Amino acid sequence: MRQRVLTYSNIEQLYAPDSIFMKQYNDAIHITATNSLRRALVENNAQRRWIDAPIISFGQLVKNIGYGWFRSKTMLKQMIELTKIYDEFGKQKHVNREIFKAFDRNQKDVYATMRALIESAYTSKIDLTQIRLSEEEKLFFDLYSRFEKHKSVGNFHRWFNDFYKGKEELLLDALVQTLTEIYEKKDSRRESNLIPKVFNKKESAGIRRAFENEQDEKTQQRKINKEKAIRKAQYELEHTFKKKRVLVFHGFYFITPVQELFFKGLERFSNVEIVHVIHYDKDYPQIFETVERFLDLRHAQQVSDSPFPINTLANNFANRLAGDQTTINTRTSHYYAFDHIYQFKNYLEQDDEQGREVIFSPRAKEADKYVSGLDRASDAKLKDYPIGQFLLDLHRFNQSDYSIDAGEFNDAEKLNSDVLIRLFNSGYLYIPKKNNKYRNGTHLVESLIKLEPIVKNCVTFEQWEETLTEFIANKNSIEACLKPENYEPTDDKDLYVFENQSLAYLNVSVSNLKMILKGIDLLKEFYTLSYEGETLSISQYVDNLQNYMGEKVTRFMKDADEKKLTKKLLSELNELKEDEDFDGINRKDIIKGLSFFLSKANDEESLVMEQTDESSTNTRVRQLVDGDGIAFENNRNIHLAFMDNLVLPLGQHLSLWPMKEETINTIISTRRTKLRQLQLRKEMTGSITAYLIYLIMQKATKITLSYATNFEDENNLYPSFYMQLLDLEPYNYNPLTSSGVGEQYEKSAIKHIEVMEREKSFILNKTAYACQRRFVLSYLLQKRPDFESDFHHQFIYSSLYSYYSKLRKYRNQDTSENEIVSFVDSMFPQWTDTKKSMLLKQARGFTLKGCKPERIEGLTIWTSPKPIALIGLNNRDYNKKPTSFVTNSSKCKYCPFVLQCRQAGEDIANE
Repeated sequence: MRQRVLTYSNIEQLYAPDSIFMKQYNDAIHITATNSLRRALVENNAQRRWIDAPIISFGQLVKNIGYGWFRSKTMLKQMIELTKIYDEFGKQKHVNREIFKAFDRNQKDVYATMRALIESAYTSKIDLTQIRLSEEEKLFFDLYSRFEKHKSVGNFHRWFNDFYKGKEELLLDALVQTLTEIYEKKDSRRESNLIPKVFNKKESAGIRRAFENEQDEKTQQRKINKEKAIRKAQYELEHTFKKKRVLVFHGFYFITPVQELFFKGLERFSNVEIVHVIHYDKDYPQIFETVERFLDLRHAQQVSDSPFPINTLANNFANRLAGDQTTINTRTSHYYAFDHIYQFKNYLEQDDEQGREVIFSPRAKEADKYVSGLDRASDAKLKDYPIGQFLLDLHRFNQSDYSIDAGEFNDAEKLNSDVLIRLFNSGYLYIPKKNNKYRNGTHLVESLIKLEPIVKNCVTFEQWEETLTEFIANKNSIEACLKPENYEPTDDKDLYVFENQSLAYLNVSVSNLKMILKGIDLLKEFYTLSYEGETLSISQYVDNLQNYMGEKVTRFMKDADEKKLTKKLLSELNELKEDEDFDGINRKDIIKGLSFFLSKANDEESLVMEQTDESSTNTRVRQLVDGDGIAFENNRNIHLAFMDNLVLPLGQHLSLWPMKEETINTIISTRRTKLRQLQLRKEMTGSITAYLIYLIMQKATKITLSYATNFEDENNLYPSFYMQLLDLEPYNYNPLTSSGVGEQYEKSAIKHIEVMEREKSFILNKTAYACQRRFVLSYLLQKRPDFESDFHHQFIYSSLYSYYSKLRKYRNQDTSENEIVSFVDSMFPQWTDTKKSMLLKQARGFTLKGCKPERIEGLTIWTSPKPIALIGLNNRDYNKKPTSFVTNSSKCKYCPFVLQCRQAGEDIANE
């Protein structure tokens, strides 16, 4: 192999008239370190056409090496295998169960460490007897030796062994497969700088004849399209790599273990030239230290001697890192200091120029959700989409937990209220009503939340069904006892007749309860498809899931883009079909593996070399690692945001749990693995951060910098070292002046609220005299006040007991004390008999003064002078109508709307 390193200090040098790159390598296949750099090169090339060959990322190529090692379905198989190993291993008597429990909770971390070791060429044949391993490490390496026997691991090693023997067909196959996949996708050809290839009539007819015996029309067309893509890829390869025998690699400022293995393998091909094209400037060693550590620059050549200017702030940054404190006049003189992320969002919305800024941030993942919508989140992980979260929750119905006492895994249904509320609230659960109409589950979320006290112990479908069915019967029984003869319900009558509905769960209508049961039955249908039986046909499972989603979810979607996205995500599961490795797999293993599979990023972003560098080019806030291509983009109005002390320098998330540093160093010292690459990357954290910041600033037409003193739950943040280096002045962002803020809040505002007229009554007047806000929220904006917390429920128990005891005397009813207690107890099914008996003692010490008849719509109803809806208030609290809209006092804690009332919260906090 011939190897060459070309450097440039400014991108214009790449296509300058004297450029070595333009003269010799612009027509070779180009491979970029990241997706962001690939996309930027293609965007730049579309304007001036200085590259006449395919531009692909290493992430696209690497999917086709290692005999499918980086394919999603391979990862799924491995997770299933690891789950099986766990299941068998956990039953052994010699296992330390406490430690194994920790391994079970961290199975994904264990799996990531195993893959990292395999990709670094570590095998269990390496002698570790000289190391004093911890108990956790002993367990890990024991599990690793079993995992290592999986077919996919052997395939990975076999591919590299053959590659190292100089089998060029492996490289050609990887390139053809990569180009084929690009041609197969509708828009990806242009995104990889591939030329269009049009087949003439004779070629097209020949391809069609090859598949004319295919019965299914869709399958036939799919095979024709596949064949055309293969021929296009082969044509492209003939006119690039086979003709030129050169591969050009762009932007490898750090090299991962797999990349190192690949480059070492390429060295065996004597007739292939490898060219590294890297951004480098020997005058700034502190900036480019990382490049010097990862690439041999002793014989590097600069592509052009032509000088080009760079941003003065980037110059200043590089000089100050080198210790030169000479003042340079720059266009950027200050940085913004935001109080919180909402000020930052407000800043972006102030004018069009700020809205067009390309934002980079070390907090990109967290910040982007505040400023981006779903339509911009094309690079998010599946689980980050609402439909992805819905699918994940569908797979959380069954969970496996390792029992320390029994020494085995227990599988059980796990349909708790948290999961159920999320599923109903997703917007994807459509529950059938009569006349072919449907109700969205979001309308039932409030009811589900109210029901939490009585369903808190429900975790199986059977428990949910039994509990809610019994509850419906109990609710009907209670309200049948309270309903007068010839009763015709209205909102005002219900308010007085059904005192039990002060308890939130008893204020859920029977119709809503039945709809919730129907919704649970819909979810049970999916559960039955997925979880019943010992073994699983993956092909049948995927068909069932796709049919279920099509019939129950997708067809109801109104947004065309969301519908298209959902179908795309579901179609990715097709690669799992017709794979013999999935036959006869234990159902619990596959379900656990599928949960991992659904959590993955899309194929290219899930690769280990890009796991911490997931491309976010299409999101509003990009990660710093995506800055390696910004110099090639059209819009270079840059904003470096949230550059605070806690996130810079960039953390390198390369934990090899549960391995200790000492163990890793010993393995590295054997010189039989590529783990040194991971260690190097961790050591170079500061340099990598400086390099990325410099790349982003170097060709910027305008630079804005900022940080926030508070970010989510982190407080008292300050500018990072890299910002302080620039010696800029802080500018506290405040879109309104202090006087403007005063004017905004002092100016009176009139709001008109349309409400239905309610009949004047005792309880309405009492509430209005207690607090006007409570009156509006209780009786004008909703049917009735109700209480959700146990704190309130204990007072309601006493009030109900006293009320019915007093009512018995007023009506001279022949009702025993025990009957009243039993009746009131039936309203609290979530409590134990012990708790009820304790509260009964408390209730007997609480007495009402009497009962008062109220005339409501021609019906005489007895009500208490101290209504249940006003628990906590006494007579003097509502003798005089308050002058203010909100009456804040210590009694606010008894209000059902205390969490919605800022004044009440302030008053309680100040007690």
